[in-house]
Amino acid sequence: MQGINFLIGQAINRFGYTLTPSWKLPLTHGNILAYAFRLLKARASKPVVIQIGAHDGVLDDPLRQLIAEPGSAECFLVEPQPTEAEKLRKLHEGNPDVHVLEFAVGRITGTADLYVPKGKSFLASLQADHHRRFGTANRILDVVRVAVVTPGDLFKKIGHSGVHVLQVDTEGLDWEIVSGVLDLGIRPSLINLEIMHLSNPDRMDMRSRLDHAGYDFIEYGRDCLALSRDFFLGEEVLIR
Repeated sequence: MQGINFLIGQAINRFGYTLTPSWKLPLTHGNILAYAFRLLKARASKPVVIQIGAHDGVLDDPLRQLIAEPGSAECFLVEPQPTEAEKLRKLHEGNPDVHVLEFAVGRITGTADLYVPKGKSFLASLQADHHRRFGTANRILDVVRVAVVTPGDLFKKIGHSGVHVLQVDTEGLDWEIVSGVLDLGIRPSLINLEIMHLSNPDRMDMRSRLDHAGYDFIEYGRDCLALSRDFFLGEEVLIR
């Protein structure tokens, strides 16, 4: 006789879900982005880093310790919220290699409303329905008008067509931004983006496009880490 778990598993599988004991779920322990960054620095001693959605540079910031030391990387930290952008400036005060850019990255260059849950500025999003869709506990929102640039205009502003590290955490537009960068023909050596809010079609598109663009990747926790095969496995360093 088949077990109840097997029967339940068969039933929910028809709806695209898998019944798995929690202890069997993949576990990532530690900051694997830090390992990838150290490996990258072995081939590019002073990498160019772009972080879109940098917030205050402290709370859950995967790059904080990696870029803190002057000379470790040339960094462009993109954060549209004035209060958080000022915190970034103070945090990196005295480091000439860190540049804070006070705008968001979106579909059209201009201005747009940024929706910020009360007391949770780290969840700010350009998408009006983002917090309703994903059940943010505190749904009272502040609406802040912020400057916005497209991925193309971002690269014009920073003056770099080459980038080693692209880190994206924007509460909803993450893959759209990375996809826009790839559309420009730009291939960062390392890409790390939040994927927990991606729809199934967007996640399938991400996996296909990253593979075809020359990346190997791992999905871990809330993020996806993608590494350029040419840069990490090729004989020649692509960006010096």
